[in-house]
Amino acid sequence: MSLNKTISYACLGLLVCTPIVAVPSAAFSRELSNLERSRNEQTSIVREIDVFGTEQITAWQVRQALGDEITQFAEAIYSEHPNTDSSLEELYQKIIDSIQTMGDFAYVDISPIMYFEEENPIYVTIDVVDRVDASVRMPFHPKPTQTFSDPDSLLQTWTDYEMTGFELSRAGELREGINNCPALACTVGFDHPNLEGFLSFFETEILHNRDQLIQILQADENEVHRGNAVYLLAFAFLDDPESYVETITPAIKDSSSLVRNNALRVLGDISHNYPEVDLPVAAIIEALQYPATTDRNKASWRLLELAKQDRYHQLIIEQAVPVLLEMLKLQQPNNHDPAYATLKAISGEQYGSRDYAAWEQWAAHQ
Repeated sequence: MSLNKTISYACLGLLVCTPIVAVPSAAFSRELSNLERSRNEQTSIVREIDVFGTEQITAWQVRQALGDEITQFAEAIYSEHPNTDSSLEELYQKIIDSIQTMGDFAYVDISPIMYFEEENPIYVTIDVVDRVDASVRMPFHPKPTQTFSDPDSLLQTWTDYEMTGFELSRAGELREGINNCPALACTVGFDHPNLEGFLSFFETEILHNRDQLIQILQADENEVHRGNAVYLLAFAFLDDPESYVETITPAIKDSSSLVRNNALRVLGDISHNYPEVDLPVAAIIEALQYPATTDRNKASWRLLELAKQDRYHQLIIEQAVPVLLEMLKLQQPNNHDPAYATLKAISGEQYGSRDYAAWEQWAAHQ
């Protein structure tokens, strides 16, 4: 893997932000050295390090062996003044290689999540797939191989829009909630003056590029392009949410966690605004087992919304509970919290969020 990718962020409810490519893009050498010099002078903003997806290693073992390196990496990713260099890539690879030696794994990655609250704390999850589980937990489409031109610069403009929204979120200039969302799905909306200018461009250029954007979603080798197409197409199907869901559902099995993340996110907007539209609940449940923290986060929030509809309730109980119980045990809020909320919704129970025994006893009687 390489860090030479365009960084892309998921800002969730303006409270959470995470790099959602499998490997974040920029190496921040100056920040790394600053962090190293000040290690004994400040409290780390990394609160917890979790491990998910394996019984071969524990979070305690990873923290003991690599806690300092993981903290250094996570803090550098969210540095305010990034500077590109190979040192962050080397640090990332050192961590991955070290964890690979601790078991027989098909997949290892680092998911640092920053929360927009006091001190901007970071929670890190080490995402792991045991080799014996790879076919079940990584049933993805082959990586696309085609190259497409950027239609009317829509792909680049969406990246610019997302980065503007991220910086505004980080600065506390965006309020929670979106008033101005003229598409089937939105990320940060267009309420802020710095975002308003993007809207007229999207509304003018997207519709006549719909067919090309569908091609990009399905076949472009660039994962950022595919991920951007998910959201751009939300403008192109304004009068036909059913066809939009049909178009983006295959992206839930995209080889890229960024694309899967976006596909699962937009289904939340559809579920909220168009509850009559059938959603691919089986595919969403399956995504709970996918490798990335962002997969589980989006899938569990989608299940929470779907659990409010009687037609999905029993299927969620039958197929999703084991993974939800595992997510409940994590410290990572964006996995623990939606798992807890979903368990309460489908059970009608109010056990504590850390009362694992009570939840397991309830599950055993289903």
